[in-house]
Amino acid sequence: AVIGVRLRLIELEAEMKMLTDYLRTHKDDGKVAGPDLGKLRKKVKTKKRLTVREARKIAKKVPEPKKRSTMSPAMRKAVSKRMTKYWADRRKAKATEKS
Repeated sequence: AVIGVRLRLIELEAEMKMLTDYLRTHKDDGKVAGPDLGKLRKKVKTKKRLTVREARKIAKKVPEPKKRSTMSPAMRKAVSKRMTKYWADRRKAKATEKS
């Protein structure tokens, strides 16, 4: 599914680039409706479906998302102690503030 999403994103980016190029090159002649999208779609030559081989080839070019680094149990325990002390100090400060 992830490969399919990435491929669709690549297709959408290509279509967006083509549309922005079209809008830059064609002068606005005051028409309210804008460019004729039917003619525009005919100019764009895109395949309906990619073959598995083509999809894999494109997917290899798309970078993998960065993976999060995980915390070791010792690191997690240290953070837990630090945050417990932090919130205890906050509660103590709030209690002395009210008195």
